[in-house]
Amino acid sequence: MANILQHFWSLVFPQTCIVCNERVLVQGEESICTYCRSRLPQTDYHLHPANNVLYQQLVVHLPVKYALAYLLFTKSGRTQQLLHHLKYRDMPELGEELGRWYGAVLAEQAFQHHFDAVVPIPLHKEKLLKRGYNQSYHFALGLGISLGLPVWPEVVVRKSASETQTRKSRLKRWQNVEDIFEVVVEEKVAGSRLLLVDDVITTGATVLSCAFALKEAGCSEISFAALATA
Repeated sequence: MANILQHFWSLVFPQTCIVCNERVLVQGEESICTYCRSRLPQTDYHLHPANNVLYQQLVVHLPVKYALAYLLFTKSGRTQQLLHHLKYRDMPELGEELGRWYGAVLAEQAFQHHFDAVVPIPLHKEKLLKRGYNQSYHFALGLGISLGLPVWPEVVVRKSASETQTRKSRLKRWQNVEDIFEVVVEEKVAGSRLLLVDDVITTGATVLSCAFALKEAGCSEISFAALATA
């Protein structure tokens, strides 16, 4: 009965693709039409997880197992549109959908055997209260579903509310997130191989700051995954 009502509702109030804002979504399409999905600027980092631009950017600061990113970010491009909807249009389900898609790509390369758990970068409680959800958690949740891995949002917290990284210089970005994360469930982290997840990685300052805290708590291996990278 629920499926019939949902089908009827979609006929009366058809939903259009959030990327092109033109094509009406059909059965099996949740937020993005198949045409736009096929044209998302996907990376090939899953084929070179320890030899790509993002990996080289991060490994100079911390021992990194793998560095992965689903999409390339370009100003005014499809990825920016998706991120805007995910963060500012109250669409946490979009993060999970994209996470499932990327998780399926990673599962084809058997990445599920390289990690014990997925850890999303936490939001400070004030920002979480204001937004209502953590977009990185929902992306991580989708990854966990496709990879068959647990998601541990509770193991690390953000101690202070940093300012937005947008428009900050590289140095200012590092200073803005220095020592702002704290591991609060060390017994889970110790000895674990973790996939640390964020929505966007630019300079890497935020994810590396969190990774340093996880390594100090005894994490055995750190890998990174982002919805997008600039």
